[in-house]
Formats: sequence, structure tokens, C-alpha cells
Amino acid sequence: MRIPLFRIWYSTTYTVLFFILIILLGVTPADTIYQSIRTDDIQKIFIVAGVYFLTFLITILIYATRLYTNRSVLAGIPKAYIPIENGEVGKMVRRMIVKSLKRSAIIAWDSRPRDTRGEIQGDGRTGTRPSTAERAHPTLRRRSHAHDATIIHVSDSSPPWGHIAHPGWFSPATEDFPHLNFWSVILELPNLIEAKAVSLAPPDPALGIQSQTQDSVQIIPDAQAVALLQRPATMGLRDYLGRLSSFGLISPPSLGIKFLSQYEYARFSSSALTEPEFRNLMSVFADILSGMTEPDSALLAEIHAAEAESETRSLALSDLSHSSTSSAVNYRT
Repeated sequence: MRIPLFRIWYSTTYTVLFFILIILLGVTPADTIYQSIRTDDIQKIFIVAGVYFLTFLITILIYATRLYTNRSVLAGIPKAYIPIENGEVGKMVRRMIVKSLKRSAIIAWDSRPRDTRGEIQGDGRTGTRPSTAERAHPTLRRRSHAHDATIIHVSDSSPPWGHIAHPGWFSPATEDFPHLNFWSVILELPNLIEAKAVSLAPPDPALGIQSQTQDSVQIIPDAQAVALLQRPATMGLRDYLGRLSSFGLISPPSLGIKFLSQYEYARFSSSALTEPEFRNLMSVFADILSGMTEPDSALLAEIHAAEAESETRSLALSDLSHSSTSSAVNYRT
């Protein structure tokens, strides 16, 4: 075991010197008190004792304050905040910290995902956007080229944060339909198909003339054709597209099958559509609308006659059953 000789020597020397200092400090007041007792000067005894007692109290107070200060400083070394405010660091250090904080704020803003179309249009350049440092500090940028290293040139085609897309929504940076919800559009597709089909109904042949309005010519469609082209409330979109295909409105018929598969996936799937899937669905939907032509009037008349005949037969059967029931009741009575 190693003996700590230096610690023993240091402690012993310090203790000896401490007692020597106490003895030397006590010689003077002891001699003064001794002389006062010999000369019966009691006043000096109280004065010397009071001064030394007051000095002892002040020493104890200063020592206690120093112990408290040292412990507070040591306890506050792992600070809960970074000491960078004025008074905590030097002026040059504070200036460097403020400059670095501004640079970090500029980089954070330039790297933040957002819609940059307005910034690019306001700058008048295509493809890139001026950084915050260039727009907010033009004078400082001319004086020093240090900001050029911190500028993040944001390209509209390839921003640093990448392409932001969420299933079921158009990206906010989309030029045609920003912030568009796919679900609201999908729900309206059957109504739009029905409106397009009804708008292709032929004019009413019974009128033979066109009713004039103040601004334009209004053609009154055939009521029977409109009734055939409308979608009943209880008919699904699959049956309705099949009905339109039988009228020759869906051309080619395979387009309706393709649209149905995509629409039913978008309508009943548990996952929302992505942007490419929605664009593909709308492309097929646009092809269906553009391919719709006016239905054949002879075909509509034939279908309407067949439906009228079917209704007549059903009415005749109902009347026959009603008369049979009445006869049976009369026979019993």
C-alpha cells in the first residue's frame, strides 16, 4: 500500500502554520488585556473584546457566503439552458452565436416543406427560388460573400424535401388542383355520367319546333328518352353502365369495364387512392365522357315500346288476378 507522504506533509504543515497564526494573532489582544487589568482600565478590555468579536462574526459571515456561492456555482454547472445571453459570454462570442443562429434559421426556413410557386413567380425566375438570405439581407450579401455558402437554392422540379404526397389528396404544390380531396370527386362521378347521358337525349319529336328564349335556343328533350337515360335510385353504377352500353353510349364497351374496376376499387377499398391512381381513373372517366354520342332514336323507341308492352302485360295480369279474386268472393257470398 502506497503511503501518501505529500498529503501528510501538506496537512501537517498547514495545521502547524494555522496554529502559529492563531498564536500570533492572539498575542496582541492578550497583551492589551493584560496591561488594562494591571492599570485597572476596564474600558479597553470591552473595546478590544467587542472589536475582535465583531471581526469574528464578519469572518464567519464572509466564509458562509463564500461556501454558499461555491456550492451554488458548482450545482449550476450542468445548466438547464445554454448560457449564450448577454453577460454570460463575451461580446465577440455573443456576436458569433447570433450570426450562427441567424444562419441556422435561414437554413431551417429554406429547408421547410412548403408551396414555392408564389415565391418563384414573385422572383421572376423559373426553376429556382431566391433564398431567405438573398431577399432579407441584400446589403449584407453585397458586403460579404459568407452567406452564399448557406443559401439553399430551391428548385420547383426537385425541392430538397422531395415530393410530398398523401393518399387521398393532391399535393399542395400541384399546379392544377392543389388541396383537392379525391373522395369528394369520386362520389360525383356517377352523377356526372348520368348528367352527360341525359344531355344527349334527342329532342322531343312531338313538338316539332324549338322554344325560343331571350339569350339562346333551348331544345326540349324527349321525355321518354330522358326517362330511359336516367339512372333509377335503386340501380347501381355497374348496371347503369351496362344499360348505357346497350344504348350504344359507351364506346368502346371495354372502356366501361375498365372504368368500373377502377371506380369500385376507389369507392370500396379500405385504402385511399394515390395521385397516379386518381389521375388514371380520371383519364378513363374523361375518355368515357368524350366517347359518349347521341343514342339511336330508333333503338330508344324500340326499347321504350318493349317496356310499354311489358307494363301493359303486367297491368293486364294484375287486372285478371283482381277479377278472379272478386269472382271467388262473390261465389262464396
